[in-house]
Amino acid sequence: MLQFFKENWLMLLFLVTVIALYLYSKYKENKYDQTVQYTMDNIGGMFYPLENGQTWLIFKYNKNTQKNKLNFILKNIKQGDELPNQHGYEYVISELLDKEYYDRVRDSNGNLVSKDGPYVVYRVIPKTAMKQSNITVERNSGAVQITTDNSRAYQNISNSDFITKVNKYRDIMVNNGILEEDIDVLLSNSKDDDVKKSFLSKYGVDLAKIAIDVGGKVISLLAYLKG
Repeated sequence: MLQFFKENWLMLLFLVTVIALYLYSKYKENKYDQTVQYTMDNIGGMFYPLENGQTWLIFKYNKNTQKNKLNFILKNIKQGDELPNQHGYEYVISELLDKEYYDRVRDSNGNLVSKDGPYVVYRVIPKTAMKQSNITVERNSGAVQITTDNSRAYQNISNSDFITKVNKYRDIMVNNGILEEDIDVLLSNSKDDDVKKSFLSKYGVDLAKIAIDVGGKVISLLAYLKG
């Protein structure tokens, strides 16, 4: 054994050094995660276009040393949120696809060659691809001016609750493929948060594609209903 160390001390020293540097880097990473105040500017998101035409928004983290980063991402990025890519183009969060996604590369025999991750993965939709409705909402001295193709009315809906908003946009939702029976179930269980969450989860993508103009700012119907 002693002879082995004498003959391979340089290689062993190198291995010990590499391991020590790796452990130290993870210690620093964990220390940073515990002390840093995470913001949308320092969590390192990246827009990733896929060959099938979809676009993902991905956030890489370390499962063991960046638990606060993971919690910040999941808490602060929600369905219907609007985020710009590196070129300033706006995207709408459609849905959370995976909290722990790994990018796996395999050879022609199916053997795993490399694995990168984990990532938090969201599917996003370009804001320009959202369905445009024919309704405009404009604030006017505390009231709300609602303009459709053939009528105009003023109502104060600043304190409108979720069900009131659903009623107002019922026809638009139906015209965009949302089942009227599901809307009826939602309205019939107006105090049931689980029903509300189920509805938003099922139709989040459709609602995110419907755009309305609120006070001169275009937002998704999903964001409006959740507001």
